[in-house]
Amino acid sequence: MKNKIIEILNEVGIHKVGFCNTHNIIIDYSKYDLQKELGYKCSFQVGNIKDKDLTSERYKIYNTVIAALLPNKKVNYSDKNKVYFSSVAVGKDYHLVLKNKLKNVGRYLKKEGFKYEIFVDNNPLDEKALAYNCGLGFFGKNNLLINPEYGSYFNIGIILTDAVIESDNIIRESCENCNLCIKNCPSGALNNKGILNSQKCLSYLTQKSKLDNINTDNFNNCIYGCDKCMSVCPYNKNIEYSNYNGIDIDEFLNMSEEEFNDKYKSSAVLWRGKKVLDRNIGIYLKNLDK
Repeated sequence: MKNKIIEILNEVGIHKVGFCNTHNIIIDYSKYDLQKELGYKCSFQVGNIKDKDLTSERYKIYNTVIAALLPNKKVNYSDKNKVYFSSVAVGKDYHLVLKNKLKNVGRYLKKEGFKYEIFVDNNPLDEKALAYNCGLGFFGKNNLLINPEYGSYFNIGIILTDAVIESDNIIRESCENCNLCIKNCPSGALNNKGILNSQKCLSYLTQKSKLDNINTDNFNNCIYGCDKCMSVCPYNKNIEYSNYNGIDIDEFLNMSEEEFNDKYKSSAVLWRGKKVLDRNIGIYLKNLDK
């Protein structure tokens, strides 16, 4: 069964697949409490520890986690006359792309008589921690999972199933301790404690609907997300650049809501809406004049 699932995903372009028994999951749940105590938790982080625990009532029927990685490419932000989306938002919405690919495994599991659920960043589960347990990477100081081949330029999809499948080995590596991600974080969201201050993270702030009493001096020409800690990471030095050329500022600002919705209907940025992205462009332009 394991080989069949890998084969199915390989056929749809997924070449990094890992497995883990749900009862052998290793997750440091204390970091979630510490993040909350320090006031680092942001509004996008939903659920509590019980919602993340695969041994809880919600998930107890499942025996195996299947994790899959969908790679993406670097974005070149060098043209200051343009604005950009982060690598995760370039092209078609990865939530839809990855989920559709994982449905092929779902159909196979159903045919074999097994239950399953598919998750792609739409649940309280810590998908990075699950992918780690499935042997797909190790954690960097930027709190991102690092895969030996993809670096941290990938999205994660998760399948839970009641099928019993042999687990893969965890990758016993750690980052190089260069601290480049910490030194280059524009807003100081990263620290040596290994606990991300999500309230400061530009990836969160550029998607936040309201920025009351928020210092926006560090906003740059990435108007949705932030790739800074990834772009300086040594494990990403060989990741290929995409052919994405960014967005003309005047053209975007003059676009109507209807035009925006039509142009970006298949993009991950659609949910946030044009108003927030216009705001971010305004902040960037204001910062350029300082």
